[in-house]
Amino acid sequence: MRRAMEGASSGGQERGFNGRAEAAEPKVVGWEDFQDVLARMCGRGLVLKRALVDREAFSQQLEAALEVRKVALEREDALEAMQRQVDAKKLRLKSAQEALRKDREELARKTECVVPATRALQAGFKASADAQRRLQVAELLLSGEGGLERLRRLCYLLDARRRRMVAQLAFVYPLASLNPETSSTEGVEREAVNKDGSSLIIAGMALSEPGKKLSGHAKDKNENDMSATALGYVGHVVTHLAQYCDVQLRYPIRQMGSRSFIQDYCPAIEPPAVDAVTVTVAPQYGSQRAVVEFPLFSEGQDTTRSAYAVFLLNKDLEQILNHLGLESVGPRHTLLNLEKLLKVVFSRKYPLA
Repeated sequence: MRRAMEGASSGGQERGFNGRAEAAEPKVVGWEDFQDVLARMCGRGLVLKRALVDREAFSQQLEAALEVRKVALEREDALEAMQRQVDAKKLRLKSAQEALRKDREELARKTECVVPATRALQAGFKASADAQRRLQVAELLLSGEGGLERLRRLCYLLDARRRRMVAQLAFVYPLASLNPETSSTEGVEREAVNKDGSSLIIAGMALSEPGKKLSGHAKDKNENDMSATALGYVGHVVTHLAQYCDVQLRYPIRQMGSRSFIQDYCPAIEPPAVDAVTVTVAPQYGSQRAVVEFPLFSEGQDTTRSAYAVFLLNKDLEQILNHLGLESVGPRHTLLNLEKLLKVVFSRKYPLA
């Protein structure tokens, strides 16, 4: 048996070492050789088994390394994508910063333009608030017992008082007609009929024709004295009416009864050429001016100057009528103008306060 095994072993060796040799006959191997071969086979099997185990472990390590490499590559790709996003965002941030810088410059420029307007607007708001406050204070003053109603009541009382004073003037200096059968409302036609220029008398005194020359007769002297007295009455009435109506007469009257004078601050005649000339300070002009006085009487006076005085007196009456919104009857109808003025005052159509 041992020989057979050795023969088989040798034959196997021959086949193993010579593949092209033909199959030899089995040789018989001895037991001792068999043990050595078996030991070598077992050692090689262990080495092969260990190699397989090492191969499996190496394969697992390789797979783990490949997995790690794959994850690293994926992370690298992700990082590259994130880097690209960061670069794009940096570009957008840079453009946004540039746009912000331009907007700030534009805002600063507009702020410089707006600041004066804002200050002016604030000043306007402050002025408006002050005006509103003053308006409220004014409304408080106007409302209530001490306000507008009281002012209206005082104006009404003042108007009534002035009308009573005008009525007292009309009572002291009554106007009447020379011919009782003729109504005083016929106007200019009645004036044209009478040669003396008027059919009215004031306080029983009649006016003569302006500029009428004196004669030596006593009748003419009395007529002129009566006319001068009537003109003095009219001047007194006109002066008080102007005060009641708050009118500053353009031609003031110096009251001296039947020897009154009327003043002209802008004379048409040079002052040295006039006899009765006084130099005074006129408040309305604010400087020293020549004042020419014209007599409202004709005795001992130039008839032209006395007629001009009557004309200026009618101008004062016309000024008061115009202040009330009315026209005069004419520049030569003294008593008719006065009668019209008194009728307007008594009619209560025009307020005196």
